[in-house]
Amino acid sequence: MMESMKHAVLAVDVGTSGVKAGAADLQGNIIASRRLDAPAQTGTAGRCEEAVYDSVKKLIRELVDEHSLCVEAAAVSGQMGGVVGIDRDFNSLTGFDAGLDTRAEGLNLQLHDLLGPRLHKSTCGSPRNTPKIMWWKEQHPEIYRRVHKFIPLNSYIMGRMTSLKAEDAVIDRSLTAFYGNEEAVGMRWSREITESLGLETDKFPRIASPFEKAGCVSGEFSRDTGIPAGIPVFVGTGDQSAGMLGAGVTREGITMEVSGSTTLLLSSVQDHVPDYSGRCMYIPSVFPDLLYACSYVNGAGIDLAWFHRMIAPDEPEQDFFSRMAELAASVPPGSCGLMFIPYFGGRHCPFQPNLRGGWLGISWDHSHEHLYRSILESVCYTHAEGLRAMNEMFHTVPDVLFTCGGGSQNSLWNQIKADVLNTAVQPVSSYLNTLRGIALTALHGLGEISDLRSTPLVLDESLKRYYPDMQSHQAYQPYDQLFSAMDDMRLEAVQNTLSRLREMK
Repeated sequence: MMESMKHAVLAVDVGTSGVKAGAADLQGNIIASRRLDAPAQTGTAGRCEEAVYDSVKKLIRELVDEHSLCVEAAAVSGQMGGVVGIDRDFNSLTGFDAGLDTRAEGLNLQLHDLLGPRLHKSTCGSPRNTPKIMWWKEQHPEIYRRVHKFIPLNSYIMGRMTSLKAEDAVIDRSLTAFYGNEEAVGMRWSREITESLGLETDKFPRIASPFEKAGCVSGEFSRDTGIPAGIPVFVGTGDQSAGMLGAGVTREGITMEVSGSTTLLLSSVQDHVPDYSGRCMYIPSVFPDLLYACSYVNGAGIDLAWFHRMIAPDEPEQDFFSRMAELAASVPPGSCGLMFIPYFGGRHCPFQPNLRGGWLGISWDHSHEHLYRSILESVCYTHAEGLRAMNEMFHTVPDVLFTCGGGSQNSLWNQIKADVLNTAVQPVSSYLNTLRGIALTALHGLGEISDLRSTPLVLDESLKRYYPDMQSHQAYQPYDQLFSAMDDMRLEAVQNTLSRLREMK
């Protein structure tokens, strides 16, 4: 008997370390998904956007063929840092200038100096994409002149799916968060800031609701993938906003940690409170009255992948990290006077682009497990700094820190988070959150789901909750304080403190 067709919406996520595609039923449950991993792009921009587009088509074709899907709509989310410059016919002129590409950070410094307090008062507070556009104008003026719009990667994929022209390129407000010339309150580009940077507002895409129809699947894309031509493709949202929606972070007062290629700490808030210290920025949600206050370390998860390549490149990654976690569990808090600096691609909260990573306090007594544990601990110190900043602004301390992303499956890391932050840590079912969130935007756009606010917090009772060990928390206090104070201390003073801590082991 022929299998009945399953009515579904298609969700695609083009992330930093791979591409995912999923099908959701009309109630928002992911019923099938596929993934293609790809190394995170940390070098200069290439033409990888075409490889991403080919991967998207491949995954969709596999889903449709294997699961008898009747696809009614689609939406695409993606990494929020990085831009593609397109001409009037939606052809790429620049390749994908990825978020981890640091060529434009000198111009980012100039942007910070030029805008000063306005950066935190008016924008989301963490410019990444607009400095890249400034770089293209300065270094490749002939290409810049031909570019009609600079858009994020997911918008490029969406445009290819629907055969848009550049004048129809569109993003939702969450994807403005890492530009630098957006207005955090409202849904528009700041003409004043844009022109003060020597740029033109018409080179930026239109900002729209994530639930608006951006276009319809083209005949060519239909032939390549098997989904029907003419079905709507909705604007969608950025990967972090989609992940928060999919996890059920739809109201004020929830704090979520993301342990992915980039590590983030996000807290849902209603008000935009400028943080002039630069420790926090904001990511708009799909709801007009909800923001995610955020601190992050760009590429912190990639530090772990780098460590694996340097130490044991021939050992399977999963085996290596399992072995390291088992060994590092016996290392005391603070890794015996060792501190890792996770900023391989510069620091962004606050903005210190020339800061780089490495170990402080390393000695002949340290082994691989000390190095590994110190990497995990360093991310927790950055989260502690972010939580302090959020508490100063919003006077809230989370009872539970929810965690998602690949790193949330690491039991040792979860316990270190609980110990450093002195709060319970609860992993949530994470792999499908972003796909579920982007599917929900399509379902809301279709009218199948009317109340996204009621999206429940995703909790899996089979996942262990981690509670702080007070002895370990006390042991971490001097390391946390030292990490926080490094901005105000000479390197020699930091080393002296680590030496004293090492003697206390």
